[in-house]
Amino acid sequence: MKSPKYTKKPIPPIEPQGIDKWWLLGIAALAACVRIVFAFQSIDDPFRGLLFLDSKVYHLLAVEIASTNFWGSEVFFRAPLFPYILGITYKLFGVGGVAIQVLHSVLGIGTALLTYLIAEIHFDRRIARIAGLCAAAYPTLYFFELSLMPTALEVFTFTAAIYCFSRYEKNRSNLNLTIAGVVLAHAALTRPTMLSFLIVLPLWLWLLDRSQGWKVIARRMAWVVVPVMIVVLPVTIRNYMIEPEVVLISSQGGANFYIGNNQHSDGQTVSFPFGQTPLNRYEDHIWSASKFIAESRTRHKLTSAEISEYWFDQGKNFVTERPGEAIGLLLKKSYLLFCGEELFNNSNPIMPREYSQLYALSIWQKGINFPFGVIAPLFLIGSVLLLRQQHKRSLLLLFVFSQIATISLFFVSSRFRQPLIPVMIVVAVYAGYEFFRWLKSKNWRQVAIYGSVLVLLVAVFNPPFEISSRQNRSMYRALLGGALASQERYPEAVEQLRESIKIADDNATAFQLLGSLYVKSGQFDQALAVLHRAEELAPDAIQTKSVLARIYYDRQDFRRALSYFEAVLKSGMTMEKFNFWAARSAFEVGEIETARRFIEAALKENPADNEALKLESLIRSSGSTENPK
Repeated sequence: MKSPKYTKKPIPPIEPQGIDKWWLLGIAALAACVRIVFAFQSIDDPFRGLLFLDSKVYHLLAVEIASTNFWGSEVFFRAPLFPYILGITYKLFGVGGVAIQVLHSVLGIGTALLTYLIAEIHFDRRIARIAGLCAAAYPTLYFFELSLMPTALEVFTFTAAIYCFSRYEKNRSNLNLTIAGVVLAHAALTRPTMLSFLIVLPLWLWLLDRSQGWKVIARRMAWVVVPVMIVVLPVTIRNYMIEPEVVLISSQGGANFYIGNNQHSDGQTVSFPFGQTPLNRYEDHIWSASKFIAESRTRHKLTSAEISEYWFDQGKNFVTERPGEAIGLLLKKSYLLFCGEELFNNSNPIMPREYSQLYALSIWQKGINFPFGVIAPLFLIGSVLLLRQQHKRSLLLLFVFSQIATISLFFVSSRFRQPLIPVMIVVAVYAGYEFFRWLKSKNWRQVAIYGSVLVLLVAVFNPPFEISSRQNRSMYRALLGGALASQERYPEAVEQLRESIKIADDNATAFQLLGSLYVKSGQFDQALAVLHRAEELAPDAIQTKSVLARIYYDRQDFRRALSYFEAVLKSGMTMEKFNFWAARSAFEVGEIETARRFIEAALKENPADNEALKLESLIRSSGSTENPK
């Protein structure tokens, strides 16, 4: 039976008088202070300001938007709002990360204030104040704000959309629905999967007033859907003008679906058959590989929509052919979204602990993974409590669980769950307050029941072993080694790369980076051994072949150098002087026609290259394809 104290005294929304301005100012001040302190304390983090993988893609997109081609010439592969905002900051303040980091911090402060306002609408000021303070100081939120990634924008737009819908729930104004639709559309232009809330929107509208008919719900839906369409349609039209097929916002969905649904997927590692793929001008590995491989397999040119559809079909084939594995993978991804450990691939949210005392006090991964290992179980308890309330607050739960269901269809990382955190904090604080209320009123039955469930959930989502995949942990160490090497911290870089290999001795990237460091230090024998191991693990990796080509060229082993130069140049990758070195290698081994072909390409690249001109003269004077020696 339910406790009388609990059933008779549900917490109704409290209508506060006036604005809680001092608490709002305090929350904003706390949010600003932790961001300033963290920015200064973590300045020695080797990843700060480093452009690699996704951040480099966004940087190159923004540079093109700011300088040469504002509208772009290709269908958007990634959601466009962030690169355009980044491009505008580059245009106004110059190319660099400071302006966007300041903007992200402002968005982070706004997110904390919105968290307070959401909690105030659905609960009361006591819960709102605690939730606002938690959001202001939540470590991974301000960690991602210093990165050249769209995470801060995703978090802000997602939270703003929830706030706008909450405003409608409070006063039922169609204007609030319209504003909510506009904000939701901008959230979708940052991360298209956020449109999945439209699927559960009719359910929420019905739950608000179950007496209303479906015609009324449809009219209210229109107040949201029409603004969404108005905001998104120009992007769709722009994509259609480039390629006459419908790409609503971006074409990355198919590739991402395949990454999370194939026989090699573990739900968190980017598992994609990259192969010998030439990179596009944005150096986007997924974009380049998805296009190159799809067209290679189908043997004809494909539009962006067709490429996305191809990878969706590949993922669906896995689901239909191996339904047991697919269901298990889906359940695993759902679990990963709630596990306390910070799941990383490119960047590690735990890393700044080594540089920032504030951050070290705010997050840890020993025993209970704090803070998410506490927030997630409390959120689930709070969700149950909300469902049992007479006045259900379904908006918060529908928003979060619609996104959880959507993310689980693809793949999981800490970065992808950041937009859920402000709302999860609100519900978690509500659950914590309920525990406090039960203790204060000596409602031991409720404390015992929900306390036992909470302990169980904390144990389940904070297991005594690492959840992050071996591949991701190894790759992070490899990327850290590369970051340290870029700062000429070579001994530390070598140590990290060796640790990467120790974690996963099949990490070709770690071997390739370690080989490159051996080359820089003049340890060519060690470099060759390590690079050939990298080549065994990834036979099509062009970067490895390019380093091997230079080593053999410098050693005057021109026959082997030529084979590597040819492989690199055949891939389409442009490397300075490679055509000249290939021509020289071919000339030295007597392949004059090959040498002539490469020297022509070298002179096209640089007609004033004196070395190339001299070699061209030698090739001409040879007069035959015989070895001039």
